[in-house]
Order: sequence, then structure tokens, then C-alpha cells
Amino acid sequence: MFIIDSMDALIPKNDADKGLDEAVKVAGGALLTSTLCKRLALRTSHNGHIALCICQVRSKVSVNPYAKEDAKLSNNSGGNALQHYANWILEFQPNHYKSSKFFGKDKEVPIGHNCKIAIRKSMTENTGLVVEYPIKYKSENGSVWVEKEIISQLGAWEMIKKSGPWISFT
Repeated sequence: MFIIDSMDALIPKNDADKGLDEAVKVAGGALLTSTLCKRLALRTSHNGHIALCICQVRSKVSVNPYAKEDAKLSNNSGGNALQHYANWILEFQPNHYKSSKFFGKDKEVPIGHNCKIAIRKSMTENTGLVVEYPIKYKSENGSVWVEKEIISQLGAWEMIKKSGPWISFT
């Protein structure tokens, strides 16, 4: 597995030695991403490797919010190369909302939060699906909150019934 964190931090070799007052290649990051994907795509899939590219999210400020825009698969930077070459595109949603956090007895300090991942592109019919899983802070055996996840899934499958703090099996 190859992990590149972050694609936005990569700089074309010709631009690396230039000073701040010198012009750099316009859309150099997008060109670099496209070239990298062209060279890696066949080699990684042929040899059974995985290339994981992490990108920053860019916000687009529009003058007219009602204007018709092109439908974009994702809002990552670096052009469209990653969208064309990638088999999977996962977008981690922000979790700074109070509704995504779990609080302990004191109701002040959060003890965990729900992590939301939107599947923007997949090789199956999962495109558009939003997946949530609980993260527990200061956990000894990893941060995925397995107990809460199991209870949530049992409730979703109607195998248990939750009533306040009580759980009954159906």
C-alpha cells in the first residue's frame, strides 16, 4: 500500500527551486496528480497494490448561488485526475457538530463522536451512501467503539428494542 498525504503538498520539480517572487506553473498540482495517476494506475492494479491519495477539500465561492453549475463528483483539489483514475472516492464529513458527539455523565467533555464517510465513487452500487461509525476517545484497543457499533446495528436490524437506558431483545 502506498499512501500519499497530501496530494496538495506535492510540488513539480521545476517549481521547487523557484522563489516566492517567481511565477510557478498554473495548475501544477493538477498536472502532477494527472501524471502520477497515469504512471501508477496500471502498475498498482497489475501488482495488487493500493495507492491511497489524500486530498484537501476546497470550497468554491460562487457569485450567484442560484446559477447552474456542473455536477461535480467530489470537492477535492488537484483537478479531475483522481476522479477518473480512482476506483473508490471516500469523503470524510466534518464532525465538529455537537450532534455528532457523545457525552459522558458530566455532559461537558465529549467521550466520542460519530465519523461520517460519504462514498462518492465505488465499484459497486454503494455510490452516494453515507456510512457512520462511532469513535471513542482514549480507548485502549483502538479507537473504533465496537460496543456502541454493535448495539446500533442490532437496533437497526430490529433485533433489540431500546427504551431509554433499557434494552430488550425481540
